[in-house]
Amino acid sequence: MQLLNVTKFPIYLPYDKAPVPFGDPLSDATMTATTLSTLQTPSVFTVPGYIPAANDRVGLSVLTTQTLDTAFPVGTAFYVVSQANDTFSLSTAKNGNPLYTYTTSSINTSGALTVHLLSNQVDGALIPFKTGYSVVAFNLSTATIYLNGAADLNVTTYGNPQGPGAYSLMTSIASGAAAIVPLNYDWIVTTSAGPGTLPLVQN
Repeated sequence: MQLLNVTKFPIYLPYDKAPVPFGDPLSDATMTATTLSTLQTPSVFTVPGYIPAANDRVGLSVLTTQTLDTAFPVGTAFYVVSQANDTFSLSTAKNGNPLYTYTTSSINTSGALTVHLLSNQVDGALIPFKTGYSVVAFNLSTATIYLNGAADLNVTTYGNPQGPGAYSLMTSIASGAAAIVPLNYDWIVTTSAGPGTLPLVQN
């Protein structure tokens, strides 16, 4: 069981919106490209020292002197597939088909290509306190507590949080009461007549 205390100070929930090219950088990566027209093998990435796991979420970045194939746009999250030792391919979906490139160029210059591990990248609260999850809220105070939520002002898929927009009431919980609360917002905060600490609990 995990506990998150929500107070009058806003809490940012998303943990998996690390801005590319941030996230844990895995340098010295290389990519061997195969054209789509050959339909033989997918593009293969190699990262020395990184043992990929199926469906690891990664992003890519390159030096300004290099360009990635259009199949792998910078700023996109991919999923690791077909992993073996320190090599893997990428897909746009979990357990998806590996991507092919549309050119025959490869990126093998040391330091030119970086793979950014986005899985488990901590930007906000950890699972299960994540946007889209439900938790149990307990009001242990002597006053009604109002839990409010707001979307982040940054509407892009990745990027640093810009702060909460307009807050909406998620639920009100009377003193001594509990409620199941869906976390439908990026930011949460409490308001109340008293101190207003609201424990959230989830397995």
